Amino acid sequence: MKKYNTLLSSLVLVVSAISCARAEANGSAGQIISFDVPGSACQPAFFVCTQAFAINASGAVLGWYADSGRAMHGFLRGGDGSFVGIDPPGATCGGGIFSVCSRPAAINDAGAITGFYNNANGPHAYIRAADGGYTTFEFPGAICCTNPSAIASDGTVIGYYIDANSIAQGFIRTKDGKYTTVDVPTGVNGTTLSAINPQGTIIGFYYDENNNTHSFVRYRDGNIVEIAVPRSQGTYVAAINPAGDIVGSYADINLIYHGFILRPNGSFVSFDAASPPFDTEPVGINPAGVIAGNCQRIDQPCGGFVRAQNGSTTLFNPPNTIVTVVSGINAAGVIAGWYDDVGYLQHAFIRFPRPVQTAEAGN
Repeated sequence: MKKYNTLLSSLVLVVSAISCARAEANGSAGQIISFDVPGSACQPAFFVCTQAFAINASGAVLGWYADSGRAMHGFLRGGDGSFVGIDPPGATCGGGIFSVCSRPAAINDAGAITGFYNNANGPHAYIRAADGGYTTFEFPGAICCTNPSAIASDGTVIGYYIDANSIAQGFIRTKDGKYTTVDVPTGVNGTTLSAINPQGTIIGFYYDENNNTHSFVRYRDGNIVEIAVPRSQGTYVAAINPAGDIVGSYADINLIYHGFILRPNGSFVSFDAASPPFDTEPVGINPAGVIAGNCQRIDQPCGGFVRAQNGSTTLFNPPNTIVTVVSGINAAGVIAGWYDDVGYLQHAFIRFPRPVQTAEAGN
């Protein structure tokens, strides 16, 4: 039986003020480049053009796009701006608008990708090696839907699958194909794994008997530690960096979501990306401790944010944007995501932390 401890007693709660939060004028700090996969559908009748889900250390961006028939396929945009389609052999779309051929989930710094695809027999998980070779897999005993969420530097894949009781269970798949179920004892209504760092530390969340959400850390030795935020109404973990710093969000008693950082020593920092706060949602933290995410104020949206290690926060949006969704940040501080333009069409973007030349941006 795995140990199951509580981190509450070791948390040192530090509530941070919004430090130097500012909106970013075009070209004043970072530089944003938008893109669509060549040939992707981009029309009012089908608003999803291109969405970016992840970015690795070399600047390769992973996502999906709509083809001319408005079916969804995976893509990889290299750091040089080149595009490669990501559909495992035998992938089929099923026909119809918004049918899914494949949906990539994550890419590691070596260029290995994981996600899921559909064929005539239903959905399947896959790993695409950096050389383009595919391995498909299903968690043994899963009745449906093995869903990867992250791939570590050593090729370990984590995610969740649906068991015989129609409950989500976390899984670990090592590079040599060995499987482990991660089942938090109090996660009676499902467990999901979110992220893994190079040391094999995994973060995730589970639903208790009342469907309340709780987050946890699973160490390489199998020890599971709950992340218990004082007076929170639910916690959601999003990312962990090589140092073991964890970011996520939690709801207060007024159901306003705040960002948090949990250090390996147990210290806890709560922060808001904008004021007055309504929703701060970190999605990534890089090795330097720079955090990227999404936010919303009570009276208006604020789009994407980047929080420096010193706590200063910059808000940003691509030009002519009504909604911005940040999905990841790499070691160089380059951020990927997508946005809705004023015509409600969705495009992918890359935000560089400083102005760059066109060739450097791979565009």
